[in-house]
Order: sequence, then structure tokens, then C-alpha cells
Amino acid sequence: MPEPMSPQQWLVALDEWRQASANPVLNQNLGDRLKVAITEPSPPPQITGLDSEIAAIWTLIRDHRIEEFAGTMTITPELAAAMLAFQKQNRNIRSGRVEMWKTALQAGRFACSNDAIVFDTNGDLRNGQHRLTAVIQTRITAKFIVMFGANPKDADTYDTGASRSAADFFRLNGRKNGAIVGSFVRMKTRIDSKGRVLFVDTSGVHRVGEEMLDKDDTLARAIAATHKAHRALHGNKSSLAMAYWKIANESRRNLSIDEFWDHLTEGHELEKQSAIFKLRAKLKNLHEHRRVAKRQQFLEQTQMSAWIIQGWNCWLKGKTAIGFQWDKVHELPTVM
Repeated sequence: MPEPMSPQQWLVALDEWRQASANPVLNQNLGDRLKVAITEPSPPPQITGLDSEIAAIWTLIRDHRIEEFAGTMTITPELAAAMLAFQKQNRNIRSGRVEMWKTALQAGRFACSNDAIVFDTNGDLRNGQHRLTAVIQTRITAKFIVMFGANPKDADTYDTGASRSAADFFRLNGRKNGAIVGSFVRMKTRIDSKGRVLFVDTSGVHRVGEEMLDKDDTLARAIAATHKAHRALHGNKSSLAMAYWKIANESRRNLSIDEFWDHLTEGHELEKQSAIFKLRAKLKNLHEHRRVAKRQQFLEQTQMSAWIIQGWNCWLKGKTAIGFQWDKVHELPTVM
């Protein structure tokens, strides 16, 4: 009897099976390691070491050809490999997507969502290949909603639908405020690289955001402060978050950040010549005269953070007036 295969060997075998399914000559050469029956309709593959898992999936596929069924299943690496065996087409695997799911699984942040693993009435796996691959590669068992009996025509939408945003991935991992975290990470990357990196792919944004949220509570505090300031000033959320985060991380007087932020957002008992009073007016004026060109969007995003940092520096010095100017698109002032 052949030796049981490792998860990596399973993936190689799946590729061979897909090629063999389209090429009878190759099919004859696979032998005991991987066999495909030739009877219709869409019989299950036979993979050494996964007989019971494939049989269980095939039974569910066969029993739900007429009526859809969905339920929560605990998926082991072996069951994940068996499910991937039912993917009839050799679809491209996005390594970044797999790495994102691996990170979530390894950090214990993976949450079962309503984005189901989907099999159609022909027995074809139509959705979930990246998550299943992550389960195999991490050897971590996880719970998924699995649907059987999907209409093949409807199931096509699982492959051609809109890509998930970074906010979607944060939400799938149980994180709130994913949109703000995503826009903050993109802005931080742009500033840190001085404009050399203007765009970051979704998986990269998600990975960096998760790392920052896990590192300490500074970004979480910045997000809470952003909500408060946005209600009062209607500013760009990523700019507000960046200003708070940068001050909290870099200022020698960072313990005073919340006092400064309260003055900025509430505006109570401010003298008209004070830096914070003028800063509030400047930020509100920017919101009322927004522009749309991409470079101008970057400049406005940077300017809002820069002006808040300038206001902070001025407030620490006790100055009563300041002219807020900043024309560097991809740089921010030094924080005092």
C-alpha cells in the first residue's frame, strides 16, 4: 500500500489530477497514487489517505443535488485537501490571499463568517480555495459554513464577484473600524516611503494593520480619537488618525495628547488668537473646499495631519497665534 501523503503532496496530487482529467494519457500514468473514475456524473477523485473524507463530501454533494443545504462544518487539514480535490478547474491561487488567511488562523483571529465554502450540483468546488489551502498549510482546524447544491450558473459569481476590500478582511477577523485602519495604513506607507509607495495591495494593508493593532493600543486609541474629531470637524479620518498616532508615538509630551485633542474637538473656551482656535477654523475650511485630483487628495490628506501636528507643537510652546502652512505632499512635520 502506498505511504500516506503529506499536505504538500496532496496539493501536488490535486494538480496532477486536474491535468489528468483533461488528458486520458496522463490519467493512465497516475497509478495507485491518484485515480479518477470515468463514470458520469462528476465522480469523486480517489486520493491515497483521504478516502473517508472524499466519501463524506461526495455523499453530501450527491444528496443535495436538488435542494441547497448549508451548515457549519469543522474542517481539518485532511478534509480541506479532500474538498480541494473537487475543484475541477486549476484556478490561480493568490499567495497574498493565502498568507492573509494563514496569519489569521495562526493568530487565533479567524472567525467563521457567512462567506461559505460552496459546492455546486455538479460537485465542483466554487468558492473557498484560499481558506482551504491556508488550513492545509498551517495544519490548523477551523469552522466554516459549507454550502452544497448551488446552481452552477449562480456559483459562477463566486469567481467573478468584486474583490474584498481591506475592511472586509478586518471584519472577517472580528475587527471593527477596518476602513479607517486600511486608509491609515495606506497613508502611513505613503509617508514612510516619502511617496515612493503610493498604493498597497489589500493583503498587505490587512497584514500591517493587524500587526499594529496587536502591538499596542496606540492605533486603537487613534481610531477612537478620530471618531470624536470627525463628528466635530468632519475631517479626513485617515489624516486625523495619523496625527493622533504620530503625536502619541513620537512626542516627549505624549501624555498630554488627550487634553490637546479635547480642546481641538470640543472648542470650549478658546481665545480667538489661540493656535487651536485657528486650527479648528483651518480644518473646517479645508473640508468645505475639497478638491478631487489624486495628487491634491494626497496633499489635503497630508496637510490635515501636518496642521494638527503644527497646532500641537504650537500649543506645547504656549504660542497664541500661528499661520498654518504645509506644501509637502509626502512628508509630515517633526513632532515636538
